[in-house]
Amino acid sequence: MNGVNNLKIGFFGTSDFALKALTNLFNKSFDIKYVVSQSPKPSGRGQRLAQSPVHRFAKKKHLNIFTPANIDNLEFINKIRNYKVDFIVIVAYGKIVNENILKLPKFYCLNIHASILPKWRGAAPIQRAILNGDNETGVSIIVVEPKLDSGPIVLSQTIRINKNDNAGFLHHELSVIGSELVILAIKKISEN
Repeated sequence: MNGVNNLKIGFFGTSDFALKALTNLFNKSFDIKYVVSQSPKPSGRGQRLAQSPVHRFAKKKHLNIFTPANIDNLEFINKIRNYKVDFIVIVAYGKIVNENILKLPKFYCLNIHASILPKWRGAAPIQRAILNGDNETGVSIIVVEPKLDSGPIVLSQTIRINKNDNAGFLHHELSVIGSELVILAIKKISEN
């Protein structure tokens, strides 16, 4: 897998779910050129500004981190364009990424989505699967297109939802699966 690790990656993510994928890419020595996360938000009793889990990790590992108020801003887009990445990985970023950004990587923008698409597009797919009484769920790695969660599915993997499973447990399991699947997707796409 050594040649694959030379690929240049841009990363968009905010939550703990996204952090698992970023950590895995980092630990597998991918060349992470930049990380984009949501701006710090007021949190806790004192309403102090808190950085997202992805932001904290990127800062700790000395990665280039951007927290633009507006990702449609041309100055921001031109800044990340200069990194000339092979892939952009988007995971639980929290905002829709525009078409100008989707055109930046050499290959694709890939998204890790916590359901077997097309079921449970959009936000909160884990909770929706539980509330619906689904027997299984999973992870889909898709090519990001302008329409929400609608691009071609590159890879997917299902898991059973057991009677005692809760959203926290599934969140963890699916983040681990997604973090491995996205690396496999990058490998398959770049070698083809």
